Amino acid sequence: MNVEKIYTSRLPFDVTSWCQEKTDNVVKQLANLIHVTKSSEVGANLDGDINFLLYLALSDATKMMAFAHGANWKGEDVDLIADQGNEGYDKLKFRYGLLDITKKQRSKEELTQIVIKIHEFLSGRVAPNRTFIHELLSTSEYSDPVIDDILNKIEEVTMGNLAWDEFCVYARIRVKDLEDRIEKM
Repeated sequence: MNVEKIYTSRLPFDVTSWCQEKTDNVVKQLANLIHVTKSSEVGANLDGDINFLLYLALSDATKMMAFAHGANWKGEDVDLIADQGNEGYDKLKFRYGLLDITKKQRSKEELTQIVIKIHEFLSGRVAPNRTFIHELLSTSEYSDPVIDDILNKIEEVTMGNLAWDEFCVYARIRVKDLEDRIEKM
């Protein structure tokens, strides 16, 4: 990406990194604000005014962010954040070359790896696979109620309250729920 060098007459050095940091922060905070206003109860008139002003501010902020990082600005950059909030900000950073993958893509990849590993472990014996499943799920950064549910069931196996074969049947059903979730991501 062709990043522009930014200088000012007030300082004797390149302020590119400062400009990048500040514009990124402005766009991120506007994305957070949009996320909050979309998820809370705001009066209809106030909501319209806030969203209009946010849209204008976001338009200028995304232009500055694109410029600071040497990316090409498009009008759809504003819509991406206005429509999707924080997820849109993540996608914009990806489009501008500031992220290798979005958080959503990272979550999908991690969940896919979890599902693959669980399938491997379920086809084996209780020891050591029970431990492997527990370690895999308890150390994962991916948070999900289905994973919590499987973890609770593996604890029952550990405590001797659930047979390994019964756990495997239950876990395969729950893993199918995770696979369905991956398809929707």
